[in-house]
Amino acid sequence: MVEWIPFDRLNNIKKIGQGGFSSVFSATWLDGIRKLDDKNVRTREPFSTVALKTLSDSKKNSPDFFKEFESHMKCNKVWGSKLQIYGLTQNTKQMNI
Repeated sequence: MVEWIPFDRLNNIKKIGQGGFSSVFSATWLDGIRKLDDKNVRTREPFSTVALKTLSDSKKNSPDFFKEFESHMKCNKVWGSKLQIYGLTQNTKQMNI
């Protein structure tokens, strides 16, 4: 399930890499990843470490980013993937996705 993640629910953000049109950060998601337990009850794993991928210029690069996002979602659905996408957020100070 992909959800909107309020940026203020991410903590301890550290830059770990940079690519052509984006940067990658690690962060602690305070609310955490959604899980299904043994009885199919939804729970959360609070204080989960996650990766954040940000756009250098989100207005200019949004179409490319969303194409990549869509491709990842399709691959997850068809073949499964080790790359889990939990949600989207927006840095309210920089207005980047």
